Amino acid sequence: MSLFRILSIDGGGIRGIIPATLLVYLEECLQKNSSNKDARIADYFDLIAGTSTGGILTALYLTPDENNRPRYTAQNALDFYLNYGQTIFYKSFWHTLISLNGLLGAKYSPKHLNELLQNIFGSLRLSEFLKPCLIPSFDIKNNRALFFNQTDCLFYNKDDFFVRHIIRATTAAPTYFPVAQINSCENTSFSLIDGGVFANNPALCAYTECQKLTNHYLSPNDILILSLGTGVSHKNLYTRFLNSGGVTQWAFPLFDILLSSNAEIVHHKLKVLYDDDPRIDDNYLRIQTHFDSYNVKEFSLDSTSSSNIRALHALAELVTNDYKSKIDDFSKRLISGK
Repeated sequence: MSLFRILSIDGGGIRGIIPATLLVYLEECLQKNSSNKDARIADYFDLIAGTSTGGILTALYLTPDENNRPRYTAQNALDFYLNYGQTIFYKSFWHTLISLNGLLGAKYSPKHLNELLQNIFGSLRLSEFLKPCLIPSFDIKNNRALFFNQTDCLFYNKDDFFVRHIIRATTAAPTYFPVAQINSCENTSFSLIDGGVFANNPALCAYTECQKLTNHYLSPNDILILSLGTGVSHKNLYTRFLNSGGVTQWAFPLFDILLSSNAEIVHHKLKVLYDDDPRIDDNYLRIQTHFDSYNVKEFSLDSTSSSNIRALHALAELVTNDYKSKIDDFSKRLISGK
């Protein structure tokens, strides 16, 4: 039996440049090793999962063109961040003033992001994606996790959504953007926030989801996972400021701690699953960028100045270069399915 192939992409704002750059190289390897210059990321994965910025990438890879082929290349997906990063995190003087730079309201207005998503995804629906997906969000009305997945909406029309609304929901990071008020295609209303609050690394959720897709139990021996992080720092957060801090002092660092700790816990659990059998430990590849290892400062989720975007892309190229051999080997397994 062929391996079930999963691509999982963490949340991380503009740091989505890192996995996007890695996947440009993976797509090049897939084209080279399959002798198919038109090969795309979506061709070689059975399920793509992405949280927040990872959800944006998931949607770009799975958007069909008029021939039901992937509309966007991996380079197109990377260009989305390089060209529109500042648009996503656009902050007008007026919005900064009335929100007191995020103290009295969300740091950013979603207006420009909404317009961008409308231009790129238009009326595309979840049910029209090329392959199964898993994009997490959190329903604050009902206090529950919500997973956007294509499989459910194909069977239940009430679970279908416009893709632009899904992306708005999974990227509604607390303190950065306001709650996403969206409707399903059947006009059911939802109040949603960033899926990173519980699944910033969606790899374990994807591992569980594939059991449902195949209707029978799959062991780690049957599942091939590529999990891509968006960078982490091991900086010391202990300061006198935070030691006695309240809501205002803790708001932004607490969200960052939540994202990074969640991702590390998921990685630890999957490593335990796959390391139990040394014959299959190469079925799971996690690429996480440790900023300290490259002697660069940590990039915040909204570091979108032109110089920061260039620096982040340069870092992503260095990370890609360090993993070229592993990515090339992984591409061959994706193609063979073994």
